[in-house]
Amino acid sequence: MSSFTIEELANEFRQGEIISNLLRFDWDPTTGEHGDVLTVKSAYSVVVSQDCDLLQDFIRRRDTGLGDISGVLLCEAETWDIVKARPTDSDIMRRIKKQFDPRYHLLDEVLSDIDQCGLGIPSLILDFKRLYTVTIESIGQQCAHVSPFLADRRCRLKTPYREHLQHRLASYLQRIALPDT
Repeated sequence: MSSFTIEELANEFRQGEIISNLLRFDWDPTTGEHGDVLTVKSAYSVVVSQDCDLLQDFIRRRDTGLGDISGVLLCEAETWDIVKARPTDSDIMRRIKKQFDPRYHLLDEVLSDIDQCGLGIPSLILDFKRLYTVTIESIGQQCAHVSPFLADRRCRLKTPYREHLQHRLASYLQRIALPDT
């Protein structure tokens, strides 16, 4: 049994949804008199905004044309193969693989029949220090291929896997800061 689904993927964005090739635009004030806008493409991003907020925003936009959410919180994800190929402490890789490291969350591989694009998605690692926001309009336009940018909605986590991700992210963000030892 898979922890992912493609059901209702054409509707509202949902927590735990995987989007590929999503662009964000970051302002770099160090370049030129007025700065430059940098385009950053994420091979994979996972929506981590609260599920209820996303649903309520979708309903409000559908009914009134006005939404409540200015930006969707996303976590950049990298494939397991890319991360494990980096020179690093083998203990951290073991902790990530067993979901013992609070900073990282490992998602299972998505088979091609559960991927909206039919390609499959390798196992992904979410690093909770790599969060960013994109406007809901920009994500919608990119995924609808209305803009020249082509992002794709691939699949989403089913319950209770979505809630597990939510709990781990919340625990990481709520940790108590400790001084260096």
